[in-house]
Amino acid sequence: MFVLVDGIPTNAIPVTDSVVVRGDGCFEAMRSYEGRLFALDEHLDRLEHSAAAMGIPLREREELSGWCKAAAVAGGDGVVRLIVSRGPAVPGVEGSGHTIVMHHQMSPPPAQVRLDPVHAPWHAAGRTWDLATAKTISYAPNLSATR
Repeated sequence: MFVLVDGIPTNAIPVTDSVVVRGDGCFEAMRSYEGRLFALDEHLDRLEHSAAAMGIPLREREELSGWCKAAAVAGGDGVVRLIVSRGPAVPGVEGSGHTIVMHHQMSPPPAQVRLDPVHAPWHAAGRTWDLATAKTISYAPNLSATR
């Protein structure tokens, strides 16, 4: 696995960060094929939309693009995840948000797939709400429904 945090090769972020404490952040995940990213500009457009909806500042687009491309080159085939946090979520802790870029392999697809309807009370059901189109970090309701 290849990981950058704020452009530095490391896999550590502070436990006081909003992504850890509150699940407060946004993300994109994009496929990489032989070190090349699929639809990078479209993913960065959507990340900008999500971050704006949540009021989370982003690094410069060129910087984000460069980090994603570096992860794809290092990892080859797989997935590049770009995660952005708001920053410290604990009173008295100073700092700013973090940008995490990582590449990981994909699990092989299952031989068979089954689609089951799931009751989703957290879903907006067509009603407008602030984060309806934002890709947020908080997937707990989705994972609970899946389990």
